[in-house]
Amino acid sequence: MAVFPNSDEIKLEIINSIAFDLKITINQVENTLVLLEEGNTVPFIARYRKEMTNSLDEVQIRSIDQIYKEKNLLEHEKQRIIENIRSQGKLTEGLEKSIDSAESMGELNEIYKPYKQKKKTRGQIAREFGLEPLADKIQYQKGLEGYTLESIAKDFVNVENKLESIETCLSGARDIIAEDLSLSIEIRDLIKEKFYPIASFKTQQSILYQLEVEEDPNSPKVIEGKKYEQYFAYEENVLLTPPHRLLAMIRGDREGILSFKINFPDSMIISNIVEMISPPQEI
Repeated sequence: MAVFPNSDEIKLEIINSIAFDLKITINQVENTLVLLEEGNTVPFIARYRKEMTNSLDEVQIRSIDQIYKEKNLLEHEKQRIIENIRSQGKLTEGLEKSIDSAESMGELNEIYKPYKQKKKTRGQIAREFGLEPLADKIQYQKGLEGYTLESIAKDFVNVENKLESIETCLSGARDIIAEDLSLSIEIRDLIKEKFYPIASFKTQQSILYQLEVEEDPNSPKVIEGKKYEQYFAYEENVLLTPPHRLLAMIRGDREGILSFKINFPDSMIISNIVEMISPPQEI
């Protein structure tokens, strides 16, 4: 069984790595992290704590903060994944070395993917309960002539199988249909080619950040959050958004300052999907 490094050992290793990558001293990294942990903002540190950081600028301080958070998260995620795979009885020495040597979350997730225990979807559960034939009848309009959905779903009611009502059966069938549509290559291509170009990235202040502003407008988080002011009520077409603005939106969302989403024309998409999957009308 591997012996994991403690938090202090991980921190020291990360500090050494940051100092090497940014070509600065270990002392500069350590002092900067102490100042950040005390709640000081990046502009404040750069302007008023030069003697502690040996005159690091805002870009260097932000880099230290970001790299430390990313590497710290990565190291703890490695430990979690190793323990998870070990509990499955599938951990080998070679696999553990691969996990330990992963240099990014993307690389780590690729290694972990075959061992990740997937939760059953609602559609999968509905299939296990025997509702796929009902879903097929509804989706492909099979045998519905002269019948209502309720009268057809009635045949699938089975209290012993937890299908206690007509609505339970119809709900399960809807879950199956929704899952099938979400996995359809044709529908995914439709959205990507026709609707993604007119979609937009939209951001606003997160609810928690708004509450913090109301409670203490001078808190370190509120002061730090002002760098995202241009995104407090912002929307831009996805194809016109440069990478640095998209990264800023995502980072603001990750820090709990912004609420970020991709805005699609939902009603138009639904209309197109309905038209695509509707059975041909008999003349």
